[in-house]
Amino acid sequence: MKIFRLVAVVLCAGLIASCSSSPSTQSTVTVTSPAPGAASPSTSAAASGPITIPDFPANENAEIVRKKLEDLGLTNVQLTPANPKYSLVIRAANWTLVSIEPPPGTVVAAGDPVIVKVTKP
Repeated sequence: MKIFRLVAVVLCAGLIASCSSSPSTQSTVTVTSPAPGAASPSTSAAASGPITIPDFPANENAEIVRKKLEDLGLTNVQLTPANPKYSLVIRAANWTLVSIEPPPGTVVAAGDPVIVKVTKP
């Protein structure tokens, strides 16, 4: 048993030594501020204020609808089957839009739930 521990300690020490002896590469990161009045790339004007639910064409692909809603800044978009014989939407691209709750034209906050009812074509 002592031999196994000794071998384990020697192996670990060798691995640690080989990791620490390898030459390190340094990276330089330059951080710049946006021009005065310009929006930073990580912020969106839509995400910070109220968002109006858009109107989508009938039978629009559910993946496109979900993506557009999230691009507006909505963070709680849920896809739900409109047909009770289905219990789960696994691949949104295989479904089409039936309706949205709250309805198009409704103003919501970014974190409010938006239910997208979908069906299999």
